[in-house]
This record gives sequence, C-alpha cells and structure tokens, in this order.
Amino acid sequence: MFQRKVILTAGITIPAILVGAIFASIPAAESDFVKVVVDMDAFTPGFQSNVNVPPGQAVVEDIAVYVFDPLEQRKLWGIGYIGAVDRGIAFGHVPDDLNLGRVESLTATVDTPVNPGNTGAIHISPAIDPGFPGPEVQYLEWGADQTAIIRQQPSPPVVRIHVTLSNAQAGDVFDFYLLDLVTAWSFGQRGAFSTVDPLSMDTGGDAVPDSTQSIHGVDPDPALPVPPAAYLVDYVDGGDAPGPATITVTSATSIDEPASPAPVAHGLYPSYPNPFKLAATIRYELGAPAPVRLGIYDLQGRLLRVLVSSPALGAGMHDGRWDGRDDAGREVPSGTYFYRLEVGNDAGNNGECRRLVLVR
Repeated sequence: MFQRKVILTAGITIPAILVGAIFASIPAAESDFVKVVVDMDAFTPGFQSNVNVPPGQAVVEDIAVYVFDPLEQRKLWGIGYIGAVDRGIAFGHVPDDLNLGRVESLTATVDTPVNPGNTGAIHISPAIDPGFPGPEVQYLEWGADQTAIIRQQPSPPVVRIHVTLSNAQAGDVFDFYLLDLVTAWSFGQRGAFSTVDPLSMDTGGDAVPDSTQSIHGVDPDPALPVPPAAYLVDYVDGGDAPGPATITVTSATSIDEPASPAPVAHGLYPSYPNPFKLAATIRYELGAPAPVRLGIYDLQGRLLRVLVSSPALGAGMHDGRWDGRDDAGREVPSGTYFYRLEVGNDAGNNGECRRLVLVR
C-alpha cells in the first residue's frame, strides 16, 4: 500500500507564496505523503478496510492506527496542539439511521508514539472539541526535546482502538473515519503534525480529500498543505480505498444453506522466541494428511518467504524456521510480520495467521 518524493522546508526560508506554488506544481505521488492509516483488523496481513463480526458481539478490538513515512525522511516533533490540548488525530463514528444497533462507545490505548521521545495520550469526546457526530477518540503526543524521523514501516501501531456495540444485528454496517482536528482554530489551514517545535502546527491537512463526514463538513482540509507546510499527510480511513472504514455484522450461517460438516482440526501455534533476533521456530499441527504452505508476510500482505510448501504433508506436529530473510536471501528490517498456514488445495485461501516481531 505505498511509494515516492517530497519537499522539506526545515532550515530553509522560502516565501509563503513560492512554497504554495511549488506544492501546486508537483504531481502528487503516493510516497509524497506521510501516511496515517486505519487497519480494521490488525491480525490479518495487509490493511483491512472492513471487519466482519457476528450478531451479538459486543466489543471489536485491535483496530490499529499506523503513522509512517514511505521515504523514511520526514521528521516529527509532536502531534496535536498541546497548548490547548484540543486537537490531534481523531478516529470517529458517523451514525446511520438504517442500522438497528449502535456504536455505544470508543476507547483506545496508546501503543508506540511516532516520536520515541514523546508521551502519547488518548482523549475521549465530548471532553474536547468533537470532530464527528458519533463517538470518537483523539490521539496526541508530546514531550520530546527534538524531532525524530518517522519510521518507514507501518509497525508498530500508534494507537489501538476498541469499539463497543449494542444490539448489533445482521445487516448493520458501522462507518468510521479519520480526521485531523484543525478546523476549530485554523479552519483547515494547518495539520496535526509539528515539525519545527512542539507547538507549531506546520504541516497541511489531509492531502487527499476523501469525503470524511464530520461535524465541520465533508473533509474540510485543503487538498494541499499551505505554507509553512513541511510535507504532505494522507489520512486513509481503511485499506487503500477512500473511507469509510467499516464494521459489518453478518449472519453466522445462512438459513438457505445446510450446515457444513465440521472440518478436520489443524493448529497454528505461537512462534518462539517472539520477539526474535536470529531465528524463530513456528510449530503447526495437521489433523490429517494435506497439502500445506507456510509463509511469511509483511504488513502490506506481501509474501516474503515460503517456509514450507508440500503437496502432501502427514498428520501430526511440524515445525518451520524463519531466519529473518526473504526468498532471495536478503535480510528484512526489524518490524512486525505475519506467518500464515494454508492447508488444502485452495491455494491463496486466508488460512490461519499469527504475528511475530523481528528485532535486529
């Protein structure tokens, strides 16, 4: 999900009109943007714009928000205007009258601040200026004494979000969006990221307007940042497509279809050690002989390494070993990866998936 080119103004004095003209003259490529991305299912490889839940599930957990720079060049001091503690990255729900159930509340936990010197904080609306008509959470971070380069990999997440549903019924679809809350004070003229000091909001707003539904209007941010913007930021509500991100309530079984026979049990177990530095062992179990593929994937869902590929592997316990290299023998960088076990002849099926962390 990502790629290409940037303008930095840090340490350089450029007239405001000239900066605006420069930005306007450059075609926007995906790597022009620092990314703020929602993943509705952090345990599935790639960024998921939707997660399916059965009727009656009360809490949906591990919705992740990632902040990363595909170029690994841009710097960040803090997120949100700390002087007023009233704006930063917001994740919120837009209610739909067609739903039978409702989003009761949102909560969140801080995972890893973008700038390692910062302390992250969660604020729950309506204690601060709201951005959405439904429940929302806002994330800010501050406290670092200098800027830090934004990591290239979308791992680990900055925030993990938990959604509480009530009376959720089959057919309900709950919509969620990202917003940088800048309209209350600057009418969309700046963004949530600080790059030159802890209080200066000197990036632009969402560089790719994608119809975010907020109480301030539809995606009120400008299409490009205004001076003294240091770089472009793209808020992606879910997956690669413009928002919203969604939770869909689906029936466990269809009343028109007979129940399928119970499948033969297979098991994929936690890798060890985890995190690992040199190599990790992955243990899995087959309830019956079957074709097997065990692969390593990055957070974008790309297959990096095939550890096991067998047209007929016997029943019982088996092990795979990953040394942190891809199929070409190249070392992959530190970060979070997934290992997936596919059993049977349906190549490319979702299979069973778990997460492991490589630390160089």
